[in-house]
Amino acid sequence: HLWSATKGLKAEIERENRLQMENRISPVGLINSLVVSNVGASEADQISFELSISTEFTVCWTGNGGTSWHNPANWSSGAVPTANDNVVIPSNLRTYPSLSGRYGICRDLRIEHGARISLNQEPLFVYHNAEIMGSLSFNLPGSSFNVAGDLRFWSSSMISRFHGGGFLTVGGNLRFESGSDIRIAGSTLQLSGETSAELINNSVNTELGYLHINKGLRASVTLSEQSTAALKIMNNFTLASGQSLIIENEQVTQFYGNITDQNVMANRGIQFNDGTARMAGVDQSITFSSTNSYFHHLDINRSQATSLLSNVRVK
Repeated sequence: HLWSATKGLKAEIERENRLQMENRISPVGLINSLVVSNVGASEADQISFELSISTEFTVCWTGNGGTSWHNPANWSSGAVPTANDNVVIPSNLRTYPSLSGRYGICRDLRIEHGARISLNQEPLFVYHNAEIMGSLSFNLPGSSFNVAGDLRFWSSSMISRFHGGGFLTVGGNLRFESGSDIRIAGSTLQLSGETSAELINNSVNTELGYLHINKGLRASVTLSEQSTAALKIMNNFTLASGQSLIIENEQVTQFYGNITDQNVMANRGIQFNDGTARMAGVDQSITFSSTNSYFHHLDINRSQATSLLSNVRVK
């Protein structure tokens, strides 16, 4: 077989000391993974490492029966994906899936370069992780994309259309790679789930809409120090009680709407340990219900008013 490295190879090696290469046999949906891990110290002309090969079956979209997600003829398995199926939407097809009439489900989801999924009010539920290399289209108000695990937008990925009133829900880590184009102003991003998670933004194109953090009790979201680009929140940001948003990177986080911390629990809140919060919109307000919330640097647009509806601490 011919093997090729998975995308993001350099970053993965640096962070995990692990190399994974894949070979897909399509349309059957068979993925062979060659994994080199636990690379040790080199000595002379020798180096230690562990090698493993695994086989994973996936359900691939074929488009042989049109555009309906719910038509079994459109899938390599001959059946509509279930919550146990890993789904791949391949590149270079003439037709791509559209959800309407009923919701869709799968376990893992990968949308490859040039591929797309169209959502028409009916939600798509991904019960594990999702990787987007192609595009998503939210065609109607109320369309939603829900990922219980991690969601990663790779370079060249995009949301080709995001109708106002759409919803994007993520339960795990959320990552925007350099070159991705995700602009969802006017719609809602909810970071949910029971465990703490990271938000990493490496794309100058990222523009979030309404941002709600509503995770499990005492869970937090960290804007990671790995981020290399400023994050723009184009609408209101709301932090539910019992939650924390922790900023650990030196970038500027730009707010164009109101900031509301609903926290009443000890040691929870909006905590800027680094970087700058910039109030960049018109007639904005800041409300800190928690005495544990603070900014590292606060920059207010001098040509517009920002109302402080509570005590605000900058340290």
